[in-house]
Amino acid sequence: MQIKRFLSIKNIGRLVDCKQHGPELDRYNLFFAENGRGKTTLCAVLRSLQTGEHEYITGRTTVPPNADGPEVSILLDIEDNKEDTTYKEQSWSRTVPEIMIFDATFVARNVHAGEYVSRDQRTNLLQVIIGEKDISLAAAVADIDRDIRSKNSEIDQSRKAIQEYLPQGVKFEQFLNLGEDPEIDDKIAKKSKDLEAGKRVEEIKKRSTPAEAKIPVLPNNFETVLAKTLTDVATDAETRLNEQVSRHNMHSHGRIWISEGVKYIHDDACPFCGQPVKDLDLVKAYKQFFSASYTALIEDIENLQKSVEDEFGDSALAKLGETFAKNESDFLFWQQFTSVGEGKVDHEETIAAPMKAFRAAILNLIECKRKNLFSPVTPGAPFRDAKAEYDEAFNLMEAYNKKVANANNDIIRRKEEIKSTDLAAIEAEIDNLKPVKVRSSSPVNSLCSKHKILAGEKKQLDDDKKKAKKDLDDYTGEVIGNYEGTINILLKRFRAGFSIKNSGKEYIGGKPSSVYQIQINEHPVDLGDANTPYSQHSFRTTLSAGDKSTLALAFFLAQLHHDPQKANRIVIFDDPFNSQDRSRRQRTAELLEEYGEKCAQLLLFSHEPHFLKLVYSRLFENGRRSFRLSSMSGNTTAIKEWDVEKEIRDDHLKDYDALLSYSQGGAEGDINIARKIRPVLEGNLLCRFPNALRGSRGLGNMIGKIREFGEEHAMFSKIRELENINDFSKKYHHPGGNREPIDDDELRDYVERTLEIINE
Repeated sequence: MQIKRFLSIKNIGRLVDCKQHGPELDRYNLFFAENGRGKTTLCAVLRSLQTGEHEYITGRTTVPPNADGPEVSILLDIEDNKEDTTYKEQSWSRTVPEIMIFDATFVARNVHAGEYVSRDQRTNLLQVIIGEKDISLAAAVADIDRDIRSKNSEIDQSRKAIQEYLPQGVKFEQFLNLGEDPEIDDKIAKKSKDLEAGKRVEEIKKRSTPAEAKIPVLPNNFETVLAKTLTDVATDAETRLNEQVSRHNMHSHGRIWISEGVKYIHDDACPFCGQPVKDLDLVKAYKQFFSASYTALIEDIENLQKSVEDEFGDSALAKLGETFAKNESDFLFWQQFTSVGEGKVDHEETIAAPMKAFRAAILNLIECKRKNLFSPVTPGAPFRDAKAEYDEAFNLMEAYNKKVANANNDIIRRKEEIKSTDLAAIEAEIDNLKPVKVRSSSPVNSLCSKHKILAGEKKQLDDDKKKAKKDLDDYTGEVIGNYEGTINILLKRFRAGFSIKNSGKEYIGGKPSSVYQIQINEHPVDLGDANTPYSQHSFRTTLSAGDKSTLALAFFLAQLHHDPQKANRIVIFDDPFNSQDRSRRQRTAELLEEYGEKCAQLLLFSHEPHFLKLVYSRLFENGRRSFRLSSMSGNTTAIKEWDVEKEIRDDHLKDYDALLSYSQGGAEGDINIARKIRPVLEGNLLCRFPNALRGSRGLGNMIGKIREFGEEHAMFSKIRELENINDFSKKYHHPGGNREPIDDDELRDYVERTLEIINE
């Protein structure tokens, strides 16, 4: 890819109204502009094209701003296809990341800010050093570090929220690690009971324990008695007895009265009237009915009724009520010190009522049996229903008694524990449990859980950063060393008189940055910063302006040297030769030629026409163009073709043109033509062999140095020819030399021989 033409640039500073389209660019493009004509602005446009960042353009908008806003149109040559890329409304239609720019922005961002090197510049320089591949690694470290700072902020906020609940005297981490305890309330309650028990130990020793309730039960012979009959008594005896009871209206007490009276018959005389009763059928029937089996059955019925009254009677009910009431009081007391729970029973509703109903059903059956001695009595539905309700009450009382038994076990164990109660120890345990209670509360537990999650995320970020730093270290270690070597080679070529050493990187504030030292006279000097005193050796006190400019250019060229994509780069230099002496200017020109050959396209901007001429003369004739940012009407600037050779001619070049013109049939030769031979040849040789001939005075001295080099020197084979030309020309060069008339043919011959040496 190459930039082919600046089609139009509107409303950007004074630059550049290209309404007629700028000239077409080639592979090597040199731009001359006086200061203020817009070369720096044009570089800013190209930097915006590279990055896509509109600020480089909007900051240079025409003052006052034009309502239409800045616009740019540039023609690109992409694999022989022409494509316009445009900038409008702060956006490019496409960017060209292949562009690399050396200008004041590069220097200020990556190398130094005036007199010193800031941390931001060292951070940016690391990205320059490590290249595009490792920029992602450095960016990963920076991104993780940013995430860590953000996470730390979240953790700080979380910590502050938790500290509002932090109990006095408890450290934060200790509180956080207490964890949630869902049973904490029970534990505190138990310890509080222990404490209370310890304070009331004498009262506890004397306190009674709950008693089990006596559960009423149906007598075992209940159904047996109901099923008994008088099998040895004739049926007519019962009939006659019943008739007699009925005849005399004795009702329910008749049988009792008669059975009692039969016992008082003696000597066969009626105990009531004294008349004889022997052989009376009615009395015989009475005696048969009220036999021993009758008496036994009646006794069983009476005993059964008494047992029922003992179990289910009002006295039994009252005692149950008293037991429940006392136990309820005992349970309330022991709840303070044990986990006995409640001992309350709804006696009237759940116990007494079904018990009374069951008792009535039982007595009803007993009475029925009393009236039906000759047949079994079978319990019916009323009895079964009453029994079912009582069974529920029975089960409740059994469960109650189990509860009482368990409670008493707890109470006995508790009494034993209380004997050895250490009140101070219990109070200390409660104090230790209180922070756990706070920690276990819903809002605090939620905050702590969130804090632990944040801490885990922070740890993961720390681990990720450690790995990312290792990846960066592993990759950049060798790269930085190679980069330092390249910079020092470049500085040596510039004859800078200093080098850099101990290049590496450091992490301050979590962000990676480059670090290096300036080495002068084998002594390392730290870079320092804005706060470094002038009395201390540092970057700003040991390097001249030219040295700083040279170092910046060396950094840029080293970046280009190590760039694996340099063959696709469009490289732009804005005044690379700045505050440098003549020898460094020559080196700069050589390096621009060298690195320009390795890139897709070179654009060089300078306000120094002689420097541009020096570079131009080193470039291939095919593919080089020179332009000028020229002042136009309305204080605007346009890009125009510019003949650098015509504009700038060194004396020996002007002399060369004169010799060339003479050799091609110009005017007759004279002494002025003869005197131009030696300067032209000297200038050419010095330009071609600056190292070998540096410091030589005159052509004769140069010939002597070539002879000293011997066959290793490229001009050794031309020594005799050079001596002949020198012998011819020196007689016209020095004052007082041979003043004989010049032979035109002879002069033309020596001029052509001189040009032949120059042009080979």
